Amino acid sequence: MSSKPITIRPFANADFKPVTQLWYHAKKQAFPYSEFQQRLTPFDDECYFRDTILMKCDVWVAEMDDTIMGFMAMERDYIDQLFIDVNHQRQGVGTALLNKAKEISPTYLRLHTFQQNTKARQFYEKHGFKTLRFGVSAAPESIPDVEYGWWPRTMTL
Repeated sequence: MSSKPITIRPFANADFKPVTQLWYHAKKQAFPYSEFQQRLTPFDDECYFRDTILMKCDVWVAEMDDTIMGFMAMERDYIDQLFIDVNHQRQGVGTALLNKAKEISPTYLRLHTFQQNTKARQFYEKHGFKTLRFGVSAAPESIPDVEYGWWPRTMTL
């Protein structure tokens, strides 16, 4: 890994292909238990990213040495997407993106992840996220999920 810092910056149009490719491959690795995710094509992900994520979320890109290493999509205090390139996981990229999220929404954050996604759950819990509730993701996935919340230690909910 380079000694240069990870840069977090707003998504730019030129990021579309590399970000959607990163997202596609990271989801395939993270969700082997999701038949729905495994059936999606790169084109499906590009369409959803363009028509849904970019329309409702602010997207932030993590990069180092002009290489996109991860991204995060937020809708106000909700982290809708946070994915790291499979070759850059466990290198501080996710932490840098979460720190940006805490800067954007310093009083409260929430997110969902699948209950089976133990790596993500451990990561969020390590960063102070608390379980709010267990449920099931919306169709067509319909997979058991967990909602997490984060707030500064000086605050109580």
